[in-house]
Amino acid sequence: MNLKCTRTNARTTLLALSLSGAAALALLGGASPTSRSLSTPPANQKRLAIYDRFSVHEWEGLVCQINNVSASVNYSASSWGAPGARVNRNLTISGMLADFTGKRIFRLKGTPRLLELTDLNGRDMTSRAKVHINPQMRSMTAFTAPTGSSINQNFSVSLASFTLGANGIGRIAMEVDVEMAADIERHDFPPKVTPAMEEFAPNFVAGISRYAVSSDGALYLTLDYRIPKNDGPAPVFHTLEIIDTNGDVITATTDRKEIVTRDSTMGLVFIKGVNIGSREVASVRVTVLTDLISHTFTLEERDMPLLSE
Repeated sequence: MNLKCTRTNARTTLLALSLSGAAALALLGGASPTSRSLSTPPANQKRLAIYDRFSVHEWEGLVCQINNVSASVNYSASSWGAPGARVNRNLTISGMLADFTGKRIFRLKGTPRLLELTDLNGRDMTSRAKVHINPQMRSMTAFTAPTGSSINQNFSVSLASFTLGANGIGRIAMEVDVEMAADIERHDFPPKVTPAMEEFAPNFVAGISRYAVSSDGALYLTLDYRIPKNDGPAPVFHTLEIIDTNGDVITATTDRKEIVTRDSTMGLVFIKGVNIGSREVASVRVTVLTDLISHTFTLEERDMPLLSE
């Protein structure tokens, strides 16, 4: 059995990418209720319009842009205090990070930052609203896997119950941090428990602590790895694949459990009862991102009235 360790440099395969045209902007708006509507307001009054404008930002083949802004105003008979209609205004700004070639491994690096959001009169729309930004650090998007023709990750800013009767958006400004793999290293372990953990990539030590196949062809496997904290590189586990004797992937996973200690990051990757049938396993392949490059996109859009039919 010929097991090998291979190394590729993603910098040499980065392709320039441009996106023609701009995405559509869908805005849901509603006029203020009249004195008549205060007594019997509609449950949900909405209007729809399309506003074709969004700037496209490109870096090393990745595309980032705001691609949708939706606003709504709903009226409800439920009220408090003096008689009248309850007005609930909401706004959602959505964006995407994408590689339309499907060749790159990347992710959103942390929570996007909302720098400014004002209406057409320059008033801060966030000052009296519940603001929520996704993804949060605790659920930071994992790295993509280059297995499709179009791969993207999404982010959003939501304002709930903001009090301004906004006439439109004067300025949106956001910063979006991204991270992309520049170097990748793959290593094939034999399909068995390894006698000791080995460092097959700089600062990445790993080994198979459990390998068993049941009588009905169910595979159970545990990969242990350790990433020491020192002045060296900080690699990232990406994928564990089970490869058969024809070179095909039986199963793959990017899920792992990590514990960060004072001097290292300890990780575990599990295969729990995957049915391999009569196929013979040739190797357990581990992919590690050994070099990452980072970039911050600055997104800005101006002068967007809330349009309605």
